[in-house]
Amino acid sequence: TAVSQADALSGDFALYPDASHVGMIVGRNEAGKLLAFIASYGMNNVVVTEFAVSGFTAVERQTFAPG
Repeated sequence: TAVSQADALSGDFALYPDASHVGMIVGRNEAGKLLAFIASYGMNNVVVTEFAVSGFTAVERQTFAPG
């Protein structure tokens, strides 16, 4: 489900425009900008970066059906 950046929560997915790369929202910085963690191609290369700076453009949330 699409979520606005204003309503994004930790655990939501951050997506590149073509959905070729996925990150996860981990919170906001002191300025209120979204932070996402992403993994690069190398081993042990996980970084936390600003959502917009890293190229992400969309936020989505996985909804689970009960049962």
